[in-house]
Amino acid sequence: VSPFERLRKGKTLSPEKLSESLTEIQNYLNEGLSAKALEVCFEILETYSNPIDVQAQLNQLASIALEIEGRFAEAAEILKPFEDKEIIRNLQAENLVIIYTQQGISYSNLNELTKAINFLNM
Repeated sequence: VSPFERLRKGKTLSPEKLSESLTEIQNYLNEGLSAKALEVCFEILETYSNPIDVQAQLNQLASIALEIEGRFAEAAEILKPFEDKEIIRNLQAENLVIIYTQQGISYSNLNELTKAINFLNM
């Protein structure tokens, strides 16, 4: 789903709740509980109206969770909306870095090394 579409749907999540949720997701990933991490990521993405930068963070974390489960194609697919130049222009620098890095890792896992290198060189 395009991040621009998600901007217009759902209620907003308070900054405090968002911070708690991102910490919860990271803790699940650190504990190897990728299914729980994905559950929280998708709940926030599907329920709340999130700025594009928040969506980038959630998609990046979801991509990591999918990689942990060995679902490499899905891990790359969830990042595809962030290949759109219009979306990239709206990301803060730190989120651009995490997206490009995760895209590089995802394409590397799929042995699409040219794409991986292109993202890692951006």
